Amino acid sequence: MLRRLFLTALVVSTAGLWTGLSAEAGCFRRHRCYRSDCPAYACPRPCALEYAPYRYDANEYRTTRRIICRDQPVPPGYVIVGTAEKAGCTVSSPNAYTLAELPTEGQMTICANQSIPPGWREVGTTRSAACPGDGQNARIIVKP
Repeated sequence: MLRRLFLTALVVSTAGLWTGLSAEAGCFRRHRCYRSDCPAYACPRPCALEYAPYRYDANEYRTTRRIICRDQPVPPGYVIVGTAEKAGCTVSSPNAYTLAELPTEGQMTICANQSIPPGWREVGTTRSAACPGDGQNARIIVKP
């Protein structure tokens, strides 16, 4: 029974690796796994390989992601979508922001501690384990 449970978990984990390439979920390189709002199987061998799961909205485009120290300015065309740990940053933990490049259209979730980019509008709020703060700590924005 235990062996069957282990094999089932292995199959689910392997299937999650492939679903990580789908439009629903995927992984990007980051220091630690923080997100609890998407299934762990979306990330191959979480934390051990320094990958973290993230979830895409059906209308959200895959975007370039970057990690910068919290004391650095956010480059134009990028928004904060989460927190991370980065070697070499001197501020307290979590000491870095995960950034996503703004797509040309669609919908995405950004952390609530920043302003809405020009040309985008807020359509709601949500809870994101990747963003700092409690409660409704993220904004859902769209570009018409």
